[in-house]
Amino acid sequence: MSKLRVQKGNIDRGDAARALLTDTGPADVPIVVSNDGFHANLRRAGQSSLFAKVNDALVLKNRERYTVPYRYRIRLSATSSRTLSLVHPSAQFKVCSFYRDYAHLIPHFCRHSEASLRRPVKIGSSIFFLSGRSNQKKYKGAAIDILMQDRTMRNPGSYFAYAGHDRFHRFFASDDFLKLEKTYSVMRVTDVSKCFTSIYTHTMAWAVKDIEHGKENVAAVSFANDFDHLMQYSNYNETNGIPVGSEVSRIFAEIILQSVDAEVLRAASKLDCRIGIDFTYHRYVDDYVIFAHDEKTLDQIQLFISAALSRYNLYLNDHKTYTVHRPLQTRKSHVIAEATIGLNAFRKRLTDRSPHENACLPMRIRNPSALVRTLVNDIKMACKNAGMGYGEISAFVIGALAHTIEDLIESFPQSALEGDDVRVKYIGVFEALLSAIFFYFTVHITVPTSYAVAKSVILSLRFFNTNIPDATARMNEVVRRLIEDLVRDPELHDIIVDGFVPVELMNIVLASSELPRDYRIDVRELNAAVLGQERVDYFSIVSLLFYNESSDPEFIRSAEETLQEKFLPDANPSRASHDAHLMLDLIACPHLTVGFRMKVLNRLFVDLCLPSGSRQSRLELMSEIESAPWFVNWRQIDLLNHLRKKELSTAY
Repeated sequence: MSKLRVQKGNIDRGDAARALLTDTGPADVPIVVSNDGFHANLRRAGQSSLFAKVNDALVLKNRERYTVPYRYRIRLSATSSRTLSLVHPSAQFKVCSFYRDYAHLIPHFCRHSEASLRRPVKIGSSIFFLSGRSNQKKYKGAAIDILMQDRTMRNPGSYFAYAGHDRFHRFFASDDFLKLEKTYSVMRVTDVSKCFTSIYTHTMAWAVKDIEHGKENVAAVSFANDFDHLMQYSNYNETNGIPVGSEVSRIFAEIILQSVDAEVLRAASKLDCRIGIDFTYHRYVDDYVIFAHDEKTLDQIQLFISAALSRYNLYLNDHKTYTVHRPLQTRKSHVIAEATIGLNAFRKRLTDRSPHENACLPMRIRNPSALVRTLVNDIKMACKNAGMGYGEISAFVIGALAHTIEDLIESFPQSALEGDDVRVKYIGVFEALLSAIFFYFTVHITVPTSYAVAKSVILSLRFFNTNIPDATARMNEVVRRLIEDLVRDPELHDIIVDGFVPVELMNIVLASSELPRDYRIDVRELNAAVLGQERVDYFSIVSLLFYNESSDPEFIRSAEETLQEKFLPDANPSRASHDAHLMLDLIACPHLTVGFRMKVLNRLFVDLCLPSGSRQSRLELMSEIESAPWFVNWRQIDLLNHLRKKELSTAY
């Protein structure tokens, strides 16, 4: 059977601006938001006379001494959250300039610690793309031309090539871990408390000097100072804390923590505590795992780590520190192992394997709801046995179920089913899978899992529309019901009220735009909740504008009135990242009236201290921005391609 494959191609290593696609922004954003347009606009000459002036004043030659990141909170669980930062476009451009000058030094300053499980080792030279019987090609949107399709399907996974593991949990399933368990009988897991928000930017100079063993290296000093200034410029000119969420911030932290690693190993050596014999420890960004023969050694190494971190005003999180005796297994790996049993039983009730093609084929299901209840009970028991909640298992379960959907779609040509048998079997299996996916998403909603749920929804709808058209209405109704139940969940509306940015909810709403208009969900309550907030939120506004399009004149009118009243009077796009992103996308949005978009453009010119020019020249600029958008492509976008591109990213 022809399978979907990820292949590599060569990349333009001289294009420092490609950092915009991988390293300058957080991953947890709405599906429709990306830097694709930003990257393209930096590489092209403007058509209108005003384009270059706006680009210079806002991005390339911004005169502000510092910029203000767009900070937004996302939920991690019912009781915890994380604040992420989307830095200003000019700050992102400065990252590209920094990479142009110093990218060759970053692997050098990250090469000193074998303890690190994830470190950049060279500038990347590969671009990732999908080949074979690709779902993107098979289900691509009709509005995407060849050039746009190529741009969205190809993705430089990261600016740098990395050594080690791309996810911390994969280390615990690796051969390296098994070897360590054969050697050591105890393991301790811990992490740095509030690492990114506690880092003092000036400590970059200390870390680089420590790595260079005290040498006054001119290139190292220049590198450290410029990296320090870059972080300050991105973040209110603050020296305490760095923006959370981007890859460049993780690289900043990695260099500092490499210095910590070096100090820990020196301290252990002085006490004749030998790495690889008496102990071993590994670090994944700010997470640590220590191996030893006894707890006394674990305590000693943890003490060394704490002492080295304290030099940088960083501290271990006592509440997340725990010790495991052989058999060595983290709490998360324990619950995953137990849950896998229930998942495998569920999949065996839904699907069968063709002995010749190894194809995944659907079975006839009489009661999909009963099978979902059985799965839920099995997973619930696994969580109880491991002493863990749904939060530790939902992403794994959703990922496994989403993979089953893709496997069924990929195997359809081998199904050899005909007539009513096709419709009945596929409807039953897909209804069970999607119902289970939405259950585990609802009980533990996160942004990363929202991408998997959205992808499963889009793939399922396109699959039925293309291959089993007489069952399309039934599948549309199944998806509409599941999404409507989710959107009506009062707990999710509390997220908006409490000041969280509901990225995860917006992603599911955006995925529902794949439904025919007659099946679209009613988002009027969501519209009112977003527009009723004290402060207009960029991600929420652009997501709802994308979903509603021009089909809801009342929402468009209310949105324009709200933005006119709450946003435009105090908008400061030259300094505030939120305002810069929102204004550029509002100007490009074809669903808004030309009159309102002109008001936004005029406000942008006032803030940038630019002569506004004639009305005709401003209309030409507006038309150019609409045809070459910055962050949201309002017309030529395929959500599935955007989701696939996120999967191809190899960054943290």
